[in-house]
Amino acid sequence: MYGVYSFVNADRISLTVNVVNNERNEQRSFAAIGQPQAAVKSVAAQIFDTFQRPSSPTFINPLPGRTWLALPSAQMGRELNASLGAAMCVTQGGRLPSREEIEIAYAFGEYFSSVRINPSSHYVVEEDGEVMLLNINQNQCVPEKNTSIDKGLVVCIKDN
Repeated sequence: MYGVYSFVNADRISLTVNVVNNERNEQRSFAAIGQPQAAVKSVAAQIFDTFQRPSSPTFINPLPGRTWLALPSAQMGRELNASLGAAMCVTQGGRLPSREEIEIAYAFGEYFSSVRINPSSHYVVEEDGEVMLLNINQNQCVPEKNTSIDKGLVVCIKDN
């Protein structure tokens, strides 16, 4: 551990402390500006927090073993006949997602799932071997054959 300080003005310093782990070839720097006692206290707190505070628990992937597939750009945001949805996903090496998988993707957001789900749109899903249309806002998931709506957005998922 080594440090450097410099005077900012008559009663304030800039303090930087470097902590080096020679075994791992790692280095971390901690810095503060203030009256000497306050700067030292701040740097000490930063060091303590970094090395002693418990880390956050590991995030558990709610869809382990599955990957969302990117669709061809011509299909993005374009509704397809529900009956063609499964075939579209097969061409991409995947399958239609279930209602639960779409709802999980929506709940966790596109930065987690890489899929943007519009809750007011209809999505083609498959439940128990049947093609269905899901609308999250209306909490409806109805068989395609039982509704007058025959088109929906298609997203595909792959089992790894």
